[in-house]
Amino acid sequence: MPEPTTRTFACPHCSTGIEIPYELPPTKAPCPSCGQLVTSPARPAENAPDAPKEPDPIPKLEAESSPDPAADALVVEGIEGEEITPKKAPWLGVAVGVALAIAVLVILTMTLSRGNRSGSGDNGVAFQPVLSAEEREARAYQTTGWIVDCQQVLENFLNAKSISEAVSYTLRGAANEAEMASVGSEFDKNLYRTPVSLFAPVQLKKEDTERGIYLMTYDRPSQYSTDYFFRPVPPLRVQYLIDKPDVLLVTEALTENFIDDRLLTMALFKKTSEGIKLDWQIYAQTKYSLLQRFSQNPEPGQREIFRGFLQQDVDFDGNAPSGSSVFRFTDAANVSDYVKIIVADDSDVGRALEGL
Repeated sequence: MPEPTTRTFACPHCSTGIEIPYELPPTKAPCPSCGQLVTSPARPAENAPDAPKEPDPIPKLEAESSPDPAADALVVEGIEGEEITPKKAPWLGVAVGVALAIAVLVILTMTLSRGNRSGSGDNGVAFQPVLSAEEREARAYQTTGWIVDCQQVLENFLNAKSISEAVSYTLRGAANEAEMASVGSEFDKNLYRTPVSLFAPVQLKKEDTERGIYLMTYDRPSQYSTDYFFRPVPPLRVQYLIDKPDVLLVTEALTENFIDDRLLTMALFKKTSEGIKLDWQIYAQTKYSLLQRFSQNPEPGQREIFRGFLQQDVDFDGNAPSGSSVFRFTDAANVSDYVKIIVADDSDVGRALEGL
């Protein structure tokens, strides 16, 4: 029997039925009907603890008679009661020895053949190049050593007490201050919290790590908004489509109205002569979905710079004139955020994108 996804309880102030997710722990929130703060009950399994189970009895094993441990042969009872002792096969040990010798010979032959193909040594056996201490240290840093440094830079950036302090941990430095102040004033910090502890390192290609480029991501899946856990319970006449829902039910009782979108934030770092620095433009663009806001709410004369993936697309709408191509510009973290661009083939941009 499938487990229920929601459960209900009555508001202690107005006795209105309230629907909540089944797995929701005790949570305090306003009643959707009277507005009074109420606390949701715990799950039924939590209210009534299960009775302790008695341990299963351990079966007693009766001692059985065993043959003499010093005896080598297995003694079985014959048809007429005489004892029969099976004889050992003398060829068995010889066959096992021959099989082991063949296996060792095959392994040795494969090893030597790989060495001959590599051509690394005079005897045909491959060997690993000897790395210096600096090379070993660089490889270790490119594999895992960078994680600690990037976490520290990100923590310093998020805990900065002022914008002038925060820009010191970013690429371009003070040039980001005006843009950072403008973007920061538009978004609620509580709704866009990205704790450092929830950022996961992403191992990039060797070509990128050798250039000092590293990546960490924060991925919060779609979830219920914490301000709207409690919803009114639709009456039976509404549930069975006899009556139409009123305005309160239409706006308050639909689960999809209270689900926060997925939040995927990319923190890209670059190792410079001044240490590890955060690419703030990519961080802000992915965290606040700036490309989506720009494409869905265009303003005349507005110019912005975005970074993402570019690929040639098909002109399904038929808007591209002859001698031009259509390209799709996609956000690095949110593939649903994209814009289509028409580029003339004989322009500088068109010639630069010709290889795509």
